[in-house]
Amino acid sequence: GIGSVHTPNLDALASQSLVFEHAYSQISVCSPSRQSFMTSLRPDTNKVYNFIDSNPETAQATPGYFRDHGYLTLGLGKTFHEDLGQWNAERYWNVSGPAGLPYFPY
Repeated sequence: GIGSVHTPNLDALASQSLVFEHAYSQISVCSPSRQSFMTSLRPDTNKVYNFIDSNPETAQATPGYFRDHGYLTLGLGKTFHEDLGQWNAERYWNVSGPAGLPYFPY
């Protein structure tokens, strides 16, 4: 880190944590990078390069995998940029949230 910045609380947390010194993303645009992270597919595989492109409907995403294996999956915010973040909601999110909502928009 930067030596001139005093961050004792962050330093204490980092001393007990796994710290990643180098972070990489698939592409330097938010939506394609987020889609790549959520589907484990490269942007050139999904053909998502900007905020206009959409993931293929057949793409599997991490929340769906966990839901299909017994975990409760709820979203908040712009997990996916498409459809206010709830892209393909019926395949990826549980419907057991408040008022039966599978996703909590921001």
